[in-house]
Amino acid sequence: MWLKNLFLLNFRNFKRLNLEFCPYLNVFYGENGQGKTNLLEAIYCLGHGVSFRASSDRHLIRWGQTSLYLKGEGIEGDRSSIYELSLGREVPKVRKVNSHPVGLRDSSRWLWMVIFSPDDLELIKGPPSERRDFLDARLPLLNLHYPSLQSSYSRVLAQRNFLLSSRKENVDDCLESWDEQLVSLGARMVKVRLEGLKRLEHFFKEVYSRVIGRKVRIKLVYKCSFLRRPSYHPDMEYLKEAFLQELRSIRKKEIERGS
Repeated sequence: MWLKNLFLLNFRNFKRLNLEFCPYLNVFYGENGQGKTNLLEAIYCLGHGVSFRASSDRHLIRWGQTSLYLKGEGIEGDRSSIYELSLGREVPKVRKVNSHPVGLRDSSRWLWMVIFSPDDLELIKGPPSERRDFLDARLPLLNLHYPSLQSSYSRVLAQRNFLLSSRKENVDDCLESWDEQLVSLGARMVKVRLEGLKRLEHFFKEVYSRVIGRKVRIKLVYKCSFLRRPSYHPDMEYLKEAFLQELRSIRKKEIERGS
């Protein structure tokens, strides 16, 4: 699929912009600060529903404005699809495909694209969270249920953290229930990550060998705090038990510091 056109309204430094693209190579050039990266960001937001660099959606809206709107036409063979995204400072984000609202995490309706920017160097130099986020952003390609699983895990984690911060007298007993939910969701997430990494490893080896000009033995390894036996197909019960033991080992410290 390729993007035929793009319309921007109040996105970053663009007040209004209407562009037509060719199906091959398109090059954007200009002085620093004119909005080249902002334009790429708008395309990414239209396709994925999120920015690849903004920490908050509100930062995407042009200064002094209350909302933004993006629209583009994707072409695949003889089929055309219209993608839209709207966002307000006080209004929830809305994505549409062919005028029909779609879930923000529905990866089956994304306009898929790959972007590389200077910030991507943090994938190598940065903290583990950068690599984890990179993997998580690509797992919906392999498992459509992963975004929903990730959302449920974040919700349970937030509730658990709120309980810790409340410093209730019986917090230890209450944590047991939340830990069970967290363990169930977390183990499933790790399993999906490991299986996804195994599938990605095949392509990684192929591309890496082409880049350096020869075949080499290379392996992608996923590490987490409770996984003692790296494996691409771990037993679910082992993951649950290992995660549960990890939580129990740090429970006293978590209760003491309230987080």
